[in-house]
Amino acid sequence: MALLICLLVLYFSYVKIEGTNRERLPISAYMAWIFIAVIANSNYAFKFHDWTGWGLSDPLWTVLFLTLTTAIALHFMYHYHDSMFNLIIIWSFIGIAIKNGTDELFVSTAALFLSAVIGFILFMGQRFSKPKQL
Repeated sequence: MALLICLLVLYFSYVKIEGTNRERLPISAYMAWIFIAVIANSNYAFKFHDWTGWGLSDPLWTVLFLTLTTAIALHFMYHYHDSMFNLIIIWSFIGIAIKNGTDELFVSTAALFLSAVIGFILFMGQRFSKPKQL
């Protein structure tokens, strides 16, 4: 968690030059992976301490974590125009879907659906945010 906070401070300390995030790319990619790791480690910590999940099943909690991650990814896309962060999140969601396969179809379907949502909004945002030439 401390590493994620340090990366966030570093990410926000870089200023955008000419509207690009080129200087933030390595930090953005690493921050996305650390963000996914923090989510996974918090889920592991809940299981380690025998948290019952207030009666909700483990797959439902996984989908809730995926949805929270999607909301944060869309926040970074909308406010900071950070494509790299979102591409890493899509990549990790596809990995989650492949890992779960048909064993946990609810989680796999949610991961693929949410990665498609992020990808669609990323594509549409890139398509419509280009400056118009006069």
